[in-house]
Amino acid sequence: MILDPKAQLEIANSVSQYHDIILKDINSIVRLVDSEGKVYTSALSKWEKNDIIFAAPIERCDFVIFPLPIDLEICFITKQTVFVANIHVTTRQPVNGKLLYKGYLTSPLVKKQQRAHYRLTTLFHVKYRLIPREDQRVDNEQLLNLNEGTTVNISAGGMCLLTKYQLQPKDCVEITFQFLDHEFNIQGEVLEQGERNTTGNYTHRIRFINLDARKENLLSKLIFEKQRLLVKSNNQPLFKK
Repeated sequence: MILDPKAQLEIANSVSQYHDIILKDINSIVRLVDSEGKVYTSALSKWEKNDIIFAAPIERCDFVIFPLPIDLEICFITKQTVFVANIHVTTRQPVNGKLLYKGYLTSPLVKKQQRAHYRLTTLFHVKYRLIPREDQRVDNEQLLNLNEGTTVNISAGGMCLLTKYQLQPKDCVEITFQFLDHEFNIQGEVLEQGERNTTGNYTHRIRFINLDARKENLLSKLIFEKQRLLVKSNNQPLFKK
């Protein structure tokens, strides 16, 4: 793929502006999106100017083999910002037990989003139960059993949970749910007293706690993939400038 001088200059300027910001975040994540909207998680190996080498994504304990050459969308997800560009991948090479892909940017990096966790609006059922503190008095013993609830939005950091029973600030709950064919069992802390809505249920803001990095990254990836599916079905842009 041959880029015209103007496009090359725009790419070079965007790399100059954002390269160091992305690399300084040691917890940044690389996401790749193919033409079908499927999302893969990767990691940077080397980045010089607009040439990028990244690790092959892994699925079902094996490397993902992309047909070459291939055009992908590449997303660099830092703590507070998402940077998006297109990449033309040309080669792959095994190196020390890893499989590395090499390509070059074909569009400028664009800063798309500014928040620690993207919050997805979606409805699905969950099961939850109260995990009482040692000094906590439980007036409603039903909360100690598994109860049905509904989430109305979710991020890698928490969710908005609708329940039949009212929860109190700092209550700890165990939440079990299935999301895109993956089972999650997560502990959460109630941030504020549940407010009763017009249907008689209570709305609670939940912050996930004790969530290990592997599970958080998986949840973040699935939320990103779910949003892709919604965008594809609605034919709407994924990010707002």
